[in-house]
Amino acid sequence: MHEIKTVDISRLSHQGEGIAFVDESTWFVAKALPGEQVEAQALQKRGRNVFARCSNVVQPSKQRIEAHCPLHASCGGCDLQHMSIADQREHKSKALCDQLTRLGKIEQRALTAEPIIGDTWGYRERARFTLERQADQIHLAYRAPASRSPIRVQNCPVLHPQLEAALPRITDWANKSEASLINKELRIALGDDGRVGIAVDGRGIAAPFEGPIIDGRGQAINEQPTLHYQTIDNLNIAFSAADFTQVNRALNQQVTERLLRWLRPEGQRVLELFCGIGNFSLPLASRAAELVAIDSQQKQLDRAAHNAKQNNLQNIQFIRADLYKRVKLDIDEYTPVLADPPRTGLGDVLPKLLKGKPPRIAYLSCDSASFAKDAGKLVQGGYALTQLSYVDFFAQTGKIEAMGLFERST
Repeated sequence: MHEIKTVDISRLSHQGEGIAFVDESTWFVAKALPGEQVEAQALQKRGRNVFARCSNVVQPSKQRIEAHCPLHASCGGCDLQHMSIADQREHKSKALCDQLTRLGKIEQRALTAEPIIGDTWGYRERARFTLERQADQIHLAYRAPASRSPIRVQNCPVLHPQLEAALPRITDWANKSEASLINKELRIALGDDGRVGIAVDGRGIAAPFEGPIIDGRGQAINEQPTLHYQTIDNLNIAFSAADFTQVNRALNQQVTERLLRWLRPEGQRVLELFCGIGNFSLPLASRAAELVAIDSQQKQLDRAAHNAKQNNLQNIQFIRADLYKRVKLDIDEYTPVLADPPRTGLGDVLPKLLKGKPPRIAYLSCDSASFAKDAGKLVQGGYALTQLSYVDFFAQTGKIEAMGLFERST
């Protein structure tokens, strides 16, 4: 559908889209601001909700600024570049508190979302690209919004400068490698030493490259040393471009420091849920008496165990378990818990936490809506939300990441 309507934007959605009410439908218009009149092109319709893009601004808001990136109008990535960074941050803080009230039924009169913020450009240390194949040539591309159409990328101002500078070399490498090596996409990541790693979704012969390459089976296909980054306490974490790591390493350090301050793990037995490659496990273990770290992905656990060994941390027990299934958690009223679930939230883990009654639960979420819903259930189950932050891991976008400390109140 490509219907175009002239609409008046009344407010912003939690994800930063402009909201307009047209007849009996609600239009969510990307890259539109409250108070504006815009021409909106419909892209998708779900029930009475229409998802659209702003194709022309008829009457602009005084808050509108010129986007920094020339691809802003067509790319599906940085959808808030038309807002100042101050307005973006104010919106995200208010949106998180509103979701806690609306979805979690939590009144936040005395508690505000303390921001964790950093650089607004040049911060991304990993990225995912689709491929545009044209005249036997491969080009790196992002996706257009609500579309499979590729948007060719030569520069990207939110990428770390070293990662952005590597794009021509990566494109050249892709064109020299066997075609079967890359089916639909590739991922790239930056190590602390400035080397770039690549993860591809196929199998084949790779051209030489200065960084480590991981194929679609998760196997290394060249002999370059593994990427590393350093976290707090000078702990070194090995990773590949295929592993999940935070896109913004500076903010990751701030998040780690805050979680440690909240959890107070010194001398404690600590439980970590959804531990991944050990990003939080290692700093926790360096302070705690004992850490039990659980994840469902064996490759991630193997990486985490390797990282613990390399940092001479011997007080971690790594356990493979699908936390969304019937798994017994060894929790008691003396065991602080760190949870960093996927965007679906805690799910069936939550009643197990309530039953175990840990004294403190630090919860980091990549989806503010699922965080708000889970927060409401924790509060109903006898916990108080005593600390709240939003993490601006993705500046220039509407994405809100949330973290909170829940302490046993009853």
